[in-house]
Amino acid sequence: MEKTTAVRGDLAYRLLLNYSILESCRYRADYIFTADKSAWYGDWEGRTILALVRLCEATGREPAFLEQIIDALGEHLNEMGYLGKVFPDGEFSEQQLAGHNWLLNGLIEYYLITGKEEIYNLIENIINNLYLKAKTHYCEYPIERDKNNGGGFSGENSGRCGCWHLSTDIGCAFICMDALSKACLELKRWELLPLLTEMYGVFSKIDFAGLQMQTHATLSATRGVIRLYKITDEKKYLETAERIFKLYVNEGMTENYANINWFGRPSWTEPCTAVDSVMCAVELYKLTHNSDYLAWFHKIYLNALGYALRPNGGFGLDVCVGYGKDFIRPVGEDMSIAYWCCTMRGGDGLAYCAENQILRDGNTFEILYYNDGLYKFGETEITEKTEYPYIGKTDFRIVNPQRDNLIFKAYIPKYADNLRILKNGTPIKINSEGDFALISISEKECVLTVEFDIPLMRLRAACPEYRSTHIKLSHGYLLLGTNSEGVCNVGKLSLTNAAKCIYTDENGNSFAPLNNICETEVSAVESEHRRILFEI
Repeated sequence: MEKTTAVRGDLAYRLLLNYSILESCRYRADYIFTADKSAWYGDWEGRTILALVRLCEATGREPAFLEQIIDALGEHLNEMGYLGKVFPDGEFSEQQLAGHNWLLNGLIEYYLITGKEEIYNLIENIINNLYLKAKTHYCEYPIERDKNNGGGFSGENSGRCGCWHLSTDIGCAFICMDALSKACLELKRWELLPLLTEMYGVFSKIDFAGLQMQTHATLSATRGVIRLYKITDEKKYLETAERIFKLYVNEGMTENYANINWFGRPSWTEPCTAVDSVMCAVELYKLTHNSDYLAWFHKIYLNALGYALRPNGGFGLDVCVGYGKDFIRPVGEDMSIAYWCCTMRGGDGLAYCAENQILRDGNTFEILYYNDGLYKFGETEITEKTEYPYIGKTDFRIVNPQRDNLIFKAYIPKYADNLRILKNGTPIKINSEGDFALISISEKECVLTVEFDIPLMRLRAACPEYRSTHIKLSHGYLLLGTNSEGVCNVGKLSLTNAAKCIYTDENGNSFAPLNNICETEVSAVESEHRRILFEI
């Protein structure tokens, strides 16, 4: 049964904010095909197409310039049907393979909603003439080599090893496991499976921390590994994906649940990886039903993506808080907007979050995250109004359940206090299944209210440098920071929750949620600086 979603509230605001910048001049046909100066063929173009298609699906609004981009694409393809340089037989650029992951991804998404034969032909040419030619050569990818300490915000060529033209974004050759597995699963391109298993055989043996592999490349490839499990049902793929995600949490994540760009090199964050980690967390939850992954979903969405979204709709880079820094602030110029990659990828991530608010399995409806919206499953209609993550109160109006006994599962975070569930205003007995409250609904129409108290928590810092000496403040899963000078001993301070989770102490210092940066004035971003780690 097809689901129709109308996202409202805070997430709708963020979707449309990002949508607006992706229709500006940097993301139009007369610019994107000549914008790349670092040999990331297909990357800028593909991320733009993917973001616009996904934002259209999430908001219901048609993109203003997407058709122009699609129409112009053919003019820029080489004689082999893909973008950029045609290398001699047996030579491969990992940046070209990585960049075309996003082009292939975008074209697949566009094809799935339009069914246009000419788009399928473009997909086929990229698969046949670029990717399948790399078969048998991934086993030659150098996974044991000297660490590469170079590389800027966008990555650059770093020399050649055998048949491989390498990048400072170490391991980006494996990013395309994402799009190739999607083509295999969604388009039934089973001839890709031998290539994917070859790639997995190499990827799964990488010492990610030792090689200082890019975390974005690592988690994008991990999404491909997750799809390999869906395709084959072989447990090794799921086990590998879980192992890598655990490694990322322990060695690749900052205190605000963003990422360090390379394992072992905390230079800056990259929202692309935050998007990857959200997707991995949710998909791993769907496969394992381990609700710890849902906690990561909430933490990453609220604090990593929440802080990375700027007031102009772009997504930007930040310092790696927890690695020699007890504060967070943007890095780079132009409001720290990564307009060449993260701004587009952020749209894909927000759209993914929108489509995974509520899941349906038979007569069971599962609430993974609380956000205003309207959800239609056939004749069944669910309207959601919430004050989460600031207040733990959400109302669901459920109309026309198509079965006699609809099961409603609402995720209850582990921190929640004083859980209360009301049906049509009357408290009901709470049945639980793990971190979910289970409610049976047989009424033709009812209002279900889920309420819980959200406490202020003082959490130990996660990064080793600060773990024994510092704490951070969190309203539920929503981290708090302050730009007040001289704040200390927060463990002993009495804090009062003012409007929208802006806490104040007895000295007049304020502590605000990290996710509100997009609601500030554009000019304020340049001076943005918030301390989030405090000495015990």
